[in-house]
Amino acid sequence: MDSIATDPPYNRLSISDIDLDTFYRKLAEEAYRVLRSRGYIAFSHPTYVDSLDWFLNVGFELVANGLQYVHGSLTRIIYVFRKP
Repeated sequence: MDSIATDPPYNRLSISDIDLDTFYRKLAEEAYRVLRSRGYIAFSHPTYVDSLDWFLNVGFELVANGLQYVHGSLTRIIYVFRKP
């Protein structure tokens, strides 16, 4: 796989048996597994989630990050990582 672009868990109404930290840790691990060398993953998530370390710890390199104002008090973090 060359790249992944996603916005998990897709909306606030998503029901999951796992907490968000576990969700993003598993996302990082699986993305690293399926991406080819020099592949990219770009995604956004709520600002109250801290996923940066999960992606760095599995081996991704941070390429870019920023904030996306959605509306009212809703702002999201956008990350772009590259697999070496």
